[in-house]
Amino acid sequence: MSNITENFQQRKTIAKERMLVCFECEKYNKATTQCKECSCVMLLKTLLMDSSCPLNKWGAENFDKDN
Repeated sequence: MSNITENFQQRKTIAKERMLVCFECEKYNKATTQCKECSCVMLLKTLLMDSSCPLNKWGAENFDKDN
């Protein structure tokens, strides 16, 4: 598997894990898929590796910018 493919798979896994945390959070609005704390659309925010949860339920990931 190429380095790019591995990196993509890692990011996809992290985003999925983040969303599972959000689904269980009392601040997650299922109707809008938004966080009531930061107002972000979580389906998008969880894909951004440098983003973090304002409630410290998950943090930013440090990925090499070249990958």
